[in-house]
Amino acid sequence: MRVIVYIFSVLVSIFPIAGMGKSQGASAGKIEKRIDGIINVLRDPDIELEEALSTLVSLRYYRSLNDKQVQELIEAFDYKGAEENGWNEDLVKSHEVKILLAELIWKKARDQDYKYLNYVRSMLGSSIEIPRAYAALSLGKMRSTQDICRLKEMVLEDSEMPATKAGLSLISMQTASAEMELKSALSVVCTRNYPRDLKVCRPLSE
Repeated sequence: MRVIVYIFSVLVSIFPIAGMGKSQGASAGKIEKRIDGIINVLRDPDIELEEALSTLVSLRYYRSLNDKQVQELIEAFDYKGAEENGWNEDLVKSHEVKILLAELIWKKARDQDYKYLNYVRSMLGSSIEIPRAYAALSLGKMRSTQDICRLKEMVLEDSEMPATKAGLSLISMQTASAEMELKSALSVVCTRNYPRDLKVCRPLSE
């Protein structure tokens, strides 16, 4: 029986079942259209920031984007061809969207341009906690291991939201050094009885 299954699998690899290639192509086409639809959120004049972000963040989970799609993200980040592309200016110029775009471009483009990593890093210095929080989380998604110590400091000292996102960022890096530094930070945070520390400790310790 095993021999029969093996022979069948070899035959399928050499002579694909009729229609299989077509169905795979159709599926790929649907995925591309879905991604195009997500990117078009950046052109929606009426969409709220939170709704746009919750839609755009799904691009993290697509294995790849084609060159045209990546180029659109780059043009949105740089606010290029505004009239031609019909970008929602308030949306694409918001720090939260730009941070997410920088992360996506860094991960999906063929060549990594440090301009995008450096932009996200720069937002850790923002005086506003929401961009700091978004930047902290994106650095983990970008696997920026050079920022592990900085993220650890955020867990220790920043306000609740950025500190929690910095901890989640260290978790998402999935490296031994990031895990070690997070454990080190939590060994301090979780023994301090301040309200901020308790709120940071709980989700990062689960």
